[in-house]
Amino acid sequence: MSLSFKYISSSTNREIKLLSSLKKRKYRYRYMLTFVEGVKFISDIIKLGIIEKIYISETAIAQYLNAAEVGCDINAEHALAKILDGKLSIGSMEKTEQGQRLRALKHIFDWATANKGNACRLQLCSDSAFGVITTTDKSQGVIATVNIKRCDIEEIISKQANGSEKVELNGDYLYLDRVQDPGNMGTIIRSARAFGYAGIIIGKGCIDVYSDKVVRASAGMIFSSNIIFCEDVKHVKLLSKYANKVMIASVVEGGEPLGTNKLPCGHILVIGNEGAGVASLLEENSHMRVTIPMEEDCESLNVAVAASIIMSHREI
Repeated sequence: MSLSFKYISSSTNREIKLLSSLKKRKYRYRYMLTFVEGVKFISDIIKLGIIEKIYISETAIAQYLNAAEVGCDINAEHALAKILDGKLSIGSMEKTEQGQRLRALKHIFDWATANKGNACRLQLCSDSAFGVITTTDKSQGVIATVNIKRCDIEEIISKQANGSEKVELNGDYLYLDRVQDPGNMGTIIRSARAFGYAGIIIGKGCIDVYSDKVVRASAGMIFSSNIIFCEDVKHVKLLSKYANKVMIASVVEGGEPLGTNKLPCGHILVIGNEGAGVASLLEENSHMRVTIPMEEDCESLNVAVAASIIMSHREI
């Protein structure tokens, strides 16, 4: 099956400008899009059905074709056509890192071909145009725009208050209070998925969960997570009341030693800022506090490490 693709040569192209604007938070929420880089990363999230378009650089096409011994003695557009015609051979490279990338690239093209009703889902970019949109030092030459979603806690509370909709939040939830490091945020999201948390509430003052660094740190788990945004900490207390959840604050000292009991089913675990910890209002409104027992000469743990340890103690 053949597939048409669009060639973008100019770094001032409208699509390139839009994609570049997604590096800023306000434009991500204006267009409800973010972007991801890396051929395997993109291949892995295809199944979620959230990819809008895929952009590939000329150099990347040449490198992948040369690695597959298809040859690239012609221009990038003809090289891309070779891949689309099924002339991408992986063979003995299957188990190598390069072979895995080639397999992922083939998966991407299969996806693009299957979406034949959506014209120009695949964009071939000149190196100068691609250079404007990449955010990594050693780019693999493949970027995808991804649809994002936003659910606000205020909307949930409002529906509950006027009786238009009952709040039904099954399972355990995480509340993140002013977590600002992208690596920490991504790791916490990844751990929350691993330990079976039903959703993550993002408090005011947190780094944007759809920034490229958080997306990478979460290994793409952000896109399959139930994310709820909260601009007012008082709404968390209301949500815990309406949804019958136990609020648990994680504190450095003075809480119930972790491991004494499992975290009860149906809770909201509050994880605080890297330096300041949990805000006083959140701690005061929590039903219980927990502390990780540590050696006396260890003052604290990295917030992502601490959050992961505490989450591992939830009652299943």
